[in-house]
Amino acid sequence: MHNLFEKKEPIIKVIDKIAVSEPAKLQAMLAQWNSDRNTAFVFWFEDSLRQAKSFFAGQTIEPVALLNIKEAGTKQLDGKKPVFAEHYPLRSSEEYFYKKLRIKVLTIFSCLNEPLIKLTGAGKIIKAFNRMGIIGSEIIQHRMISEAIRNTQERIEKMVLIDASAPSQKEWLEKNYTY
Repeated sequence: MHNLFEKKEPIIKVIDKIAVSEPAKLQAMLAQWNSDRNTAFVFWFEDSLRQAKSFFAGQTIEPVALLNIKEAGTKQLDGKKPVFAEHYPLRSSEEYFYKKLRIKVLTIFSCLNEPLIKLTGAGKIIKAFNRMGIIGSEIIQHRMISEAIRNTQERIEKMVLIDASAPSQKEWLEKNYTY
């Protein structure tokens, strides 16, 4: 028998890795790539992709697979482990691509100052981490943070009528979501 009040578990298991800042996030992504050169980072927004390309160009002479979402369904991803470098504001769009790529478990890097993450109440999270003495380069993983992100995406989804594209997460939220 199904419990009507039971929380619905997501089809795809998402492991959110949250950094306190954008530089810390990029350093964590570099560490991920250094530990597994088979990693391909996938970006939803052009501005984020451009920033990562600039960062990685200054860190290594080896090519790093940095793909926009349109490239993720192509042969450029074949044989690589996809890791997303940010969330998309609409959960259904994320899940659509995860299913298309046949991903069951996925890692997503974010940072507390990204616009979507700020909508989750990141300010409170930052204050709590500061009180606990967490250093700015540490990565945080917690089920409550992942749930907060998912809930925020679902709240945005209920209010968005048209998914107009934008070069950054901030601009996407400004164009599509009134908060």
